[in-house]
Amino acid sequence: MLSTIDKPCFVYAGGADKDMARARESATQIPQATFVAFADLDHGGAFERSEIVLPEAVRFLEQIRT
Repeated sequence: MLSTIDKPCFVYAGGADKDMARARESATQIPQATFVAFADLDHGGAFERSEIVLPEAVRFLEQIRT
């Protein structure tokens, strides 16, 4: 089903998240996905550390806007 997504997607995970490999694999199945791993962050940290994640998300949005 992921291969049918026809919009750009920002997929991310913490580098220390036990599910990071699954997130990366999911991103490879989405044609317009960008995957980013944030080193040293676990699953919760990837959601809580907005000062790390948001700049990458904004960069992604700026790239797809053009």
